[in-house]
Amino acid sequence: MPVPFLKIFGPKKEAINHHFVLIEAPESIIGPEMITWGEAQWWPKGSRMRFKRLSALPIQIGTEYQQKVMAPVGGRHWRSRVTKLTPGHEIERTFMDGMFQGRESVTIEGRYNGTKVDYKMVFKVRGISNKIFWPLIFRRMHDANIRLILAALKKYCELKNSQAEGTS
Repeated sequence: MPVPFLKIFGPKKEAINHHFVLIEAPESIIGPEMITWGEAQWWPKGSRMRFKRLSALPIQIGTEYQQKVMAPVGGRHWRSRVTKLTPGHEIERTFMDGMFQGRESVTIEGRYNGTKVDYKMVFKVRGISNKIFWPLIFRRMHDANIRLILAALKKYCELKNSQAEGTS
């Protein structure tokens, strides 16, 4: 059965890609780590996603990054800019060019049993080849990569929390 044209080339409205993890550590440990998304020492070595900060320290609204994704069908890269920042709680980057139009954000929310970290990408795919490869290859790679990144953040923050509890 043929795949409908809109199924491959995507809807005209924005799509949402959402992942989350619960971490048994307080916001005070997780917040500073998630703001350094892409640059932190906990960033997994096996991640296909690379970030290069293009503007000055510290991370603030207007900070620009070049993001690269190593893919089997040629790498993809684009620039993004921090467009929303609540230190220790939320960072949002807006895609400036490349395969996506839209934004991605990482937010944290304290819970009774730890902290919830949400990754959300609200986007449209740009370019014919990207619209073909996103549902066929890139979406699964992206999802696996985000799960890998959130697992590394969880492991790092829970270890840091247990070390902090051991010294108190």
